[in-house]
Amino acid sequence: MKIMWTTTLYEACQKNEMNVVEASDEPQQPFQLCQQCHERLLTYSLRPIEWYNLAVLHSPKQFLLHDDFYGEDGQAFQLEEEVIITKSEKAPTLQAVRHDLESLLDFSITRWFLEDDVIDALKQHDQQKILASIKSRFNETEHAEVKSRMVRNRG
Repeated sequence: MKIMWTTTLYEACQKNEMNVVEASDEPQQPFQLCQQCHERLLTYSLRPIEWYNLAVLHSPKQFLLHDDFYGEDGQAFQLEEEVIITKSEKAPTLQAVRHDLESLLDFSITRWFLEDDVIDALKQHDQQKILASIKSRFNETEHAEVKSRMVRNRG
């Protein structure tokens, strides 16, 4: 586990400055976290929205985000630290994101499997806009799992 210290943006809480880079399954795209989120990541105690934000960028199949530790709604199963979760710290639902294409694509990445309800929601959007967004996302990520989901979304 390699930790580097720097200051830039954040990925999990999207509130604090990033000051920890944690190795991920994809060496070219490590987790970028604040100290508090880093500690929660390592203790399997992320808040649902933190898990969601990381899963969108890194895929829920990353070891530290895996379904052994979290549900698709970001609920921690094996937390080592007690975490209080407010309503604003819950992960988005399909109902909440279905009408916004970018949010819906984010949501699709966090699913373990691309199920019919998500596919049906995607079909409600303009196919050219979906294709453009998927191409952009595919080219911007280093994560094989995220790339794979983008290819499946296109199909």
